[in-house]
Formats: sequence, C-alpha cells, structure tokens
Amino acid sequence: MHSVTFVLLRPPIANLNRATIDAVIQRYRLNEMNYDPSWRYDYWTAGDGLIADAETAAAVGVAGDEDYAQNVCFVSRIGGRYTPFNIVTPDGTWHGLFDFGWKMMERETPAGQEAYERWSAHAAEVLAAYPDCIAVEIDTHS
Repeated sequence: MHSVTFVLLRPPIANLNRATIDAVIQRYRLNEMNYDPSWRYDYWTAGDGLIADAETAAAVGVAGDEDYAQNVCFVSRIGGRYTPFNIVTPDGTWHGLFDFGWKMMERETPAGQEAYERWSAHAAEVLAAYPDCIAVEIDTHS
C-alpha cells in the first residue's frame, strides 16, 4: 500500500535530500534480515505534490529540485486542505492512520469511518503543534 506521509523538519534545513529524510524515518524501515514488528514502510519515494508551495520551496532552497520543489510546505500553510496517512514529527515519532484501527478492507464501514475521523482529528492536532516546521511529503510503501 502506498501512503502519503508528511515528515516534519525544523528549519533551517541545510540540505534537503534523501539522507535528510532517512535520518528521521530510517528506524521504521522494514529490515528483512532482522525483523522488527514495529516497521512502518519498506521503501519511499518523493510525494505527488499535494502540498506544493512555491514560497516554501524557495525558502528551503529546493525551488528547482525535481523531487522536492512540489513536496514541501510550511506546516502553518497546510491548513485543513489535506490529511496524510502518516506524520513523522521532528523527534522521530511516527503517527499513523493504522494506529487508530483503520484497515483498508474496512474503510467504508462505520468502524473504518470512525477510525478515520479520530485519525483526522489527531493529525490536525499534531500539525497544529508544529506550525514553524516544514512538511516534506513522501510516499511510503508498506
């Protein structure tokens, strides 16, 4: 499953690249040689540009970058326009929709909808707690 994930980073960001993101989320990556049941993804790619913000891209210095220019936004500018499946805060804590009991096969059921509503409220609270951070949108696969 592919999931939109926001990785929140505190500015200034000296160099936004794959290593910057990996430093925050790598501990949640599936390691087939040493299985850990707390894994959250097996690989990630740049996002789909759902939170594209030219002002943020310029401020971070990625305006011309193919992977990141369309995938960064100051958290304070996201507002309620998009709720991701996952949020990783600057301290490395992973917050995810699945933590709220949501299951893909039950997404249209009352329980699935209730889980999504609880997640949406939690995600809004998490984002509100980090207004000065920069959200980097990535696509995580699990």
